[in-house]
Amino acid sequence: MGEKDHGEPLKYDPSWVGVNLERGFRGDSIFGLFFLVVFIASIVVGGYALSNGKPTILDNIEKGGKQLDEHFNFISKAARGIRHDKWIIVGSAFGTMIVAMCWVALLRYFCRAIIYASVVLGVVGFLAGGIALLSYAISHGHEKVLEALGFVCLGVAVIAAFIVFLLRKKIDFTATLIQEACSGLFHNLSLFTLVAPIMFALLVGYVAFWVVSIVYLSCIPDKTADPITFRTEPTLEFPEGEMLTMEKIDKNKQWALLFMVFSLFWFLTLKTAVLWATYSGAVAQWYFGRTGLAVSGIPALTSLRFALTYNLGSLAFGSLILAIFDFINFLLTKAEKESPNCCIGCIFRAIRCCCCCIRGILEYINSYAYIYIALHGYSFPKAAQEVMKLLGRCGLDRVISDTITTWVIWFGNFFCAGIMVAIHIGIAHAQDGGINGWSLLITAAISLVVFYFVSLGIRVGADTVFVCYAEDTERNAASRDYQYNAELHDCIQSRVNVLKHDI
Repeated sequence: MGEKDHGEPLKYDPSWVGVNLERGFRGDSIFGLFFLVVFIASIVVGGYALSNGKPTILDNIEKGGKQLDEHFNFISKAARGIRHDKWIIVGSAFGTMIVAMCWVALLRYFCRAIIYASVVLGVVGFLAGGIALLSYAISHGHEKVLEALGFVCLGVAVIAAFIVFLLRKKIDFTATLIQEACSGLFHNLSLFTLVAPIMFALLVGYVAFWVVSIVYLSCIPDKTADPITFRTEPTLEFPEGEMLTMEKIDKNKQWALLFMVFSLFWFLTLKTAVLWATYSGAVAQWYFGRTGLAVSGIPALTSLRFALTYNLGSLAFGSLILAIFDFINFLLTKAEKESPNCCIGCIFRAIRCCCCCIRGILEYINSYAYIYIALHGYSFPKAAQEVMKLLGRCGLDRVISDTITTWVIWFGNFFCAGIMVAIHIGIAHAQDGGINGWSLLITAAISLVVFYFVSLGIRVGADTVFVCYAEDTERNAASRDYQYNAELHDCIQSRVNVLKHDI
């Protein structure tokens, strides 16, 4: 495509500080109001469920056999173990944040070495596994299946090493972006000390409320309501040993349950969008404020304020699209399980696969649109259009780099969770209280959730640095007053000449 297909280059602006401080409500702000209506409605539905639900209905199921008693005993034993280790579990959240910040510090200086070391460990692991399987198969009479698995492991190791050799320049490029992103995060520690705790509290609070509401909503007896007074009388009774099934739940409750599921999907996608915009806005202010103008106040809080006010409608619009696909996927999964035969189930599965592919593409576009919303305050459609034009003018793709970044993030996730689980086991051994599997599982889950907020910052920071570099090379081409890091510039220029004005 020609350069005109990607729009006109950005113009020089001496007052540019990384974000547009002159914000206003856009045409898609209505989606922010729409989300607030859905959110409040979910609270109302949850409140109604809490006031009318009868969890004692579930006691009738207990008469159905002894197996439920065993389940309750198992849950009770797990709960006692969790209560015993509650302070270890609480401490794991704070410990995870410390380990995560250490991980960011390591990436800031040794990202390239960490990427190659993790790849080498993976290749060595597959080689060792393949050799071990082949040795075992040969020593036990040439087991065909084990031999095949051994050769597969060796083949994966060789292919992985070859791919890494071919992608070494892109690995260097990605490592440089991550190092720059980590530098931006360290200059905005309020992202983790203020923004992340606020969003974490909102996430845990709403999800906990949602789970309890769903349980109580499912336990509301079928009722006959007076259309004027809305007084209800329970009409559902459970004979001894009869199980509570979806057929026992009236249509109104089914619609309410579906609404609650949709509201959860939208809340989760919007939470990610708000975090994405907040992180990218703070990193962009750091990028352009290193040698130029700086925004007064705390950049992280400024970005969070924009995300929750002027940009809420744009973020809600983008997240609504993803939430709709998540909800469709949920309905298709439910329909697949209830399909009368395998053929119809396969059709639903194929449709669900197509929806997942489309959602993945939209999520990729949304991730960059959120960055441009944070930088310029555009509406969602305009932000998506303009940022795609900007990336097209650069001539650089980010698909492989995003994949490498995802690999680094997942490596950090398991590294952090492994450390916290090891600490948990060590403390439990020191206290001679035994090790509870549920406590370990909760510690690992908390570690992954807390590290999510840090890993998201790394991912968003890398994408934001790339977008800022693309803007920097266009916006400051006339003045030559570039803000980029020299190492980042040399790394990108070795792949493609982004500075087209120099040709």
